[in-house]
Amino acid sequence: MSNTKELSLQERSTKRANFCLTVTITLVSAYLMFLYLAQILQSLVTIRKAIIVAIMIMIPPVISFIFYKKDPTSQLYRKVALVSYMIVFEVACLSSTNFLYNFFMFPVLVSMMMYFDLKFEVRSAVLTVLAAFINTQYSINVLGANSR
Repeated sequence: MSNTKELSLQERSTKRANFCLTVTITLVSAYLMFLYLAQILQSLVTIRKAIIVAIMIMIPPVISFIFYKKDPTSQLYRKVALVSYMIVFEVACLSSTNFLYNFFMFPVLVSMMMYFDLKFEVRSAVLTVLAAFINTQYSINVLGANSR
């Protein structure tokens, strides 16, 4: 008998949401990593800095995958995945003058809707808006970004 058939409806739903979040974080992180490495070609960052940040960007998918494989029905998984992604996402945003990196949080936020937890979704969204504001101010005031 399959493990999936032994799970309750809630556990199957959580497992499905956890899997989708893992896939979303992996795809977004891979895309973000390649965009960051492309900045080397534009001479916007040094090779060493780009490689270090790119490696850091790949940490959340690895953490997400390990946690998902350990317990696909874990209720704690979404918090661990979001926090690990947010930390590395902030490192990537704060080390670049490109404001568009802030948009890479939205696919992960949309994935949070699959958990049907409004309180968690609102907290995640408020945290994202706050992070985007801080990223923008840091990029303008510290890194010297401009609108051109």
